Amino acid sequence: MIKGLRRIRDALFGGSSQELETALHLPERWKPIDLSNAPPDGRLRVLVLSCMFPTPDAPVAAPFVLEQVQALRRAGVDARVISGRSFALRSERSVLGVLRAIIAFFRLHRAASTRWWELDGVPIRYLPFPSLVRFVPYSWAYRFSIWRNRHSLKEEFSPQILHAHSSHRDGALARKLAIYFKVPYILTEHSSFFARLMETPAARPQIVKALVDAARVIAVSSASKAKIASHPDFQSLPIDVIPNVLDIERFHPADSSPSSLSPLRLLYIGTWEARKNVPILLAALKIVREAKPDTKLRLVRANNNDEQIRDVMAALEELALGDAVHISGHADRGEVARLMRDECDIFVLASKWETFGCVVAEALASGRPAVITPCGGAEDIVTAPWMGEICLKNNDPESLAQAILSVANRLETFDPRRLRQHVVEHFSSSGVAGRIIALYRDVLGPTGLGPTGRAP
Repeated sequence: MIKGLRRIRDALFGGSSQELETALHLPERWKPIDLSNAPPDGRLRVLVLSCMFPTPDAPVAAPFVLEQVQALRRAGVDARVISGRSFALRSERSVLGVLRAIIAFFRLHRAASTRWWELDGVPIRYLPFPSLVRFVPYSWAYRFSIWRNRHSLKEEFSPQILHAHSSHRDGALARKLAIYFKVPYILTEHSSFFARLMETPAARPQIVKALVDAARVIAVSSASKAKIASHPDFQSLPIDVIPNVLDIERFHPADSSPSSLSPLRLLYIGTWEARKNVPILLAALKIVREAKPDTKLRLVRANNNDEQIRDVMAALEELALGDAVHISGHADRGEVARLMRDECDIFVLASKWETFGCVVAEALASGRPAVITPCGGAEDIVTAPWMGEICLKNNDPESLAQAILSVANRLETFDPRRLRQHVVEHFSSSGVAGRIIALYRDVLGPTGLGPTGRAP
């Protein structure tokens, strides 16, 4: 009898505590920390909600969110992050298998719900959410997972303000949590596919409510603000433009400037998703090499799926660029800075659309001019000819090639120190963090209680 019960228990809960710890284990870059009994120390308490935060599965994802929270903490804010981490439920055909998968998820969620990790100085809590559940929307599963942790968050941290970093997933969640915590929330919209989400019947009501009910809305560029305000629901919505924070300390000019007489080195760092237009960049390279045959292009790719890789490799083969293109996998922040400083003459961005374009500002901070398409956010960064050039047309190889050649023919006129100083003045962590904190204080008011007048 007892043995039979044990078999049922093992079949359902299958897995020891050691296996659970293995599932919770994170790489060495993530340090476990205990914040459960940390008393309030008088600092402003901000809970950041971000589905775009780096994870062990995608360590270079959305560094701008991590860097913004780092800047807030350096400025004296007790900012912590909560984010979902995908938990793939096994595809089971038996009832017993489905039960085991569901129970495994809840065991993992319960174990993760009291743990904090430190990533590069930022406290982060990852909560698993089921990503392979039939008939359950991805965004709903994400919000459900974090909502279940609300009681622990209130007991451990009790935030005074929430800051969400997307309107669809995190914004809808922040709206709900703000009611529970009785605090206001700020919403920064980063999404490059915002317009597409607004056309989705299931997503649109959530986005509208999240943006309209936010205490303040932030866009990371003038183009992003215009895109949000173009929708009838948001035409009277006040929107602040505050750019992403850049960790520019690691980005600085090389000791020597490139010469227009040397072989031209182009650099692109980023994903190969369709909106990034990497095949157009390759076609432009083909045209540039007709004028400058020694021109090389380095592509550093990040988090691409097989289809995106196939599309780029097909374009590369069709154009017969041979050894003119060097491809490497994703690079950490230190390697990105080194590539921009030591192996780049011009940084090129061929995107159809960008909400901001951190990598362009990083190139300028490294003393390198940039060539960009009229893609939106990056146009807030390259604002004068002494920084580089915006080509006349988007999605046009000839126009992009002409802009590259124009910058290449005047490489020696670019002042690396001036380029970096522009980034320091407009995008440094201290300046941007100060603007965000001022916005927090404005929302909370002189009493620090927020618009409700109730203590957090």
